[in-house]
Amino acid sequence: MNVLVLGGSGLLGSALMQSFKKLKWNCYTAGRSETHDLQLKGVFVQELTEFLSKKQISHVVNLVALTNVDACEEDPYKAYQINTEFVDQCISAVQGILPKTIKFIHISTDQVYSGIGPHLEGNAYPINVYGLTKLLADKSVLRAEGLVLRVNFFGKSLIDGRSSFSDWVIQALREKKQIPVFEDVYINALSIASLCEEIQCRLVDFKPGIYNLGTSDGFSKAELAFAIARKFGFDEGYLSEVTVESVALKARRPNDMRMDVSHYQNSFNTNLPSLEQELDRIIDEYQ
Repeated sequence: MNVLVLGGSGLLGSALMQSFKKLKWNCYTAGRSETHDLQLKGVFVQELTEFLSKKQISHVVNLVALTNVDACEEDPYKAYQINTEFVDQCISAVQGILPKTIKFIHISTDQVYSGIGPHLEGNAYPINVYGLTKLLADKSVLRAEGLVLRVNFFGKSLIDGRSSFSDWVIQALREKKQIPVFEDVYINALSIASLCEEIQCRLVDFKPGIYNLGTSDGFSKAELAFAIARKFGFDEGYLSEVTVESVALKARRPNDMRMDVSHYQNSFNTNLPSLEQELDRIIDEYQ
């Protein structure tokens, strides 16, 4: 299998590349920096089309995104360029290869939802620029018969300078620092390891569509932080429960991003793990 990962040097991308290489797949990366096998800047459709053809790419996985919610709110045009236009160009390049056999998988976000969850895939209603630009990309991928995975994740980062939610919590508790955790923001995030496995499976068993991908149960970020503390034997007293409204944030955040994952489970005949199972999975990562 010849796989091109767009944005393969980030928090999820570095883990995904590592998992692909263990399977001995031929993997390449493309993105905006010079560190990739192919650097993509400006209008790059023709350049990407030629690369796809030359390397005989069978699957493309897109992880490129401006994920800083406040940065997206401050610069909507930049957010649109990275989160939407970039995807549109990639789709054009993929569709330029005949016959049209390249499979396109796009990693999206639970930030496309608002209101009370768990949310079904058709109930997206973003309340910030980040969510809106990601939703526009989701629709482009769907029109091109690609596969969209809406996700949230935690687990140990493999790269310097990028931390996950669990990295932040564990480091603070190890250093005995007081940190605020949101008691009214709900998610059902997977571990990075499980997410990488599910993406691998979707490359092998590909079905176009939009899918919510997360744990089978939902929880608040505070509940996740306290569960991490208990699992690792840290003092829970360093965790302070706060509301999202009590923190000065530039962009609005949805309170409930829990996703209904039944469509994914039914479509691919699988059972997704619980939070407890995911916490057990990440223990060895932090030893």
